[in-house]
Amino acid sequence: MKKIEVTAQFTASGKIIPHSFCIGKNSHRVHSFGRQWADEVGKHFLVMDINAQTYHLVFSPQECTWHIAAGSQAPAVSV
Repeated sequence: MKKIEVTAQFTASGKIIPHSFCIGKNSHRVHSFGRQWADEVGKHFLVMDINAQTYHLVFSPQECTWHIAAGSQAPAVSV
């Protein structure tokens, strides 16, 4: 898994709502999210960006960091 930056809302009831994330220099706004689950690694979110690309984001509460799981769709970065 690769560490990424995520902008998320942490509600008073303890719910986490990811709003946007960056993969390298590419910023993605979350359009919708589906499955969520927790395991020993952290809290997992399947999200879709405004381009209908699906990503698997993981929040690690122990480290207070976000990661993108291997196999998530990531567009090629042009140089």
